[in-house]
Amino acid sequence: MLNFLKFYQLKEGFDNVLDFLLNPEHRNKTFSELMKEFEASGGQFVGSGRYGQVYSHPNWNYVLKTFVSDSHYLKFVRFAYRNPHPSFPKFYGNAQRIIPFFRRTKYMSTMYVIRIEKLFPVNNKAMMTEMLDHEWQIPQYFKAVEEGIHEKEYEREQFSFVNGYSTIKYQVFKKILDMFKKYPQTKSLYEAIYLVSKNLKDSALDMHHQNIMQRGNGELVLTDPLWDGGNTYDDARNALNFEIGYEGEEDPENVIGGKLPKKPRIKKQKPYKPNNEIPF
Repeated sequence: MLNFLKFYQLKEGFDNVLDFLLNPEHRNKTFSELMKEFEASGGQFVGSGRYGQVYSHPNWNYVLKTFVSDSHYLKFVRFAYRNPHPSFPKFYGNAQRIIPFFRRTKYMSTMYVIRIEKLFPVNNKAMMTEMLDHEWQIPQYFKAVEEGIHEKEYEREQFSFVNGYSTIKYQVFKKILDMFKKYPQTKSLYEAIYLVSKNLKDSALDMHHQNIMQRGNGELVLTDPLWDGGNTYDDARNALNFEIGYEGEEDPENVIGGKLPKKPRIKKQKPYKPNNEIPF
């Protein structure tokens, strides 16, 4: 659990992350009330993914991501923080679990916060499409790199009605190599994807346009590449709920900021005493 005083040293002003989520003066405000004040000070909600939400403020040189529970993203953050790579996001400190200071539901009793460099959407759609089309070949390509055969030319016979049989030369990874020449920044991103797939095997890769962003200088960055692989029945139920606008049973916002929900008192059972009297 995050040490409150240690986090207070991150001061930059709502103005600072602390004023947003760890200010004791907000303990009885709901999150919607807190957001109104945050937005009035210049802050904004940037967007959300499957589990996390992202916020920015003019006084921050980073964005703030919060999430209640996402073991796969947490695994990626901790790996990327320990193993920096040009195509991993720059994290300002590791993910920290906090008890937020605003009135909330039991589900949001605690949450994780992580400060991340500011990144931008990738506008080159053609590059993104080409890059994701060859993503399935990444493990084989880097295994070939390790063996020094990724540029090797092979020979094979091909038949045509005009020339009959002839021998042609080909490269297994020609399309990837051509892409690296055309879009040099894709090579670093492929390396990052390979490192994640090689070292975090308990999670499934989740590669799509929204999980790749870029820096101002055009470097590509892998932002949230893992998930649990999904469940067919859960996915169908979630899709139906989204279609009809069902958000589940409403949980009251009755957990005071800075506190954990009270645990229900469990009445102790009296020890059983056998009755040895014979009823007849």
